[in-house]
Amino acid sequence: MSVDRSYSPYEVIRAYHDRGMMKWSAFATGELTEAQNTFEKEKKMIRKFKLYHIM
Repeated sequence: MSVDRSYSPYEVIRAYHDRGMMKWSAFATGELTEAQNTFEKEKKMIRKFKLYHIM
């Protein structure tokens, strides 16, 4: 989708190209890393819990 910026008297505004989702990639990467770390911690806790109850 392209936005018509031909109304602007400024070349910089008319030539601007929105990067779309690229600008959110750093946020998404951080969020994914946090979720993976949480998942791994929970998985380790479950293993410890199971081992404790088996003994």
